[in-house]
Amino acid sequence: MQPAVTVKSTPEKTGNDLFVIHQGTRVEIKDDSMKDWVEISIADGKSGWIQRNTFQEI
Repeated sequence: MQPAVTVKSTPEKTGNDLFVIHQGTRVEIKDDSMKDWVEISIADGKSGWIQRNTFQEI
């Protein structure tokens, strides 16, 4: 886990930066089908991709 993660527009490191989420932010997983990336959305409706190894489900 990291204290802050940049959410990307596409599931790749070269994707555009969309916004930053901080440790403790509640997210909804929208797409869990890729090996290294997960598509998420947050309460205000923003969505994007984060690397699987940057978060922990609780």
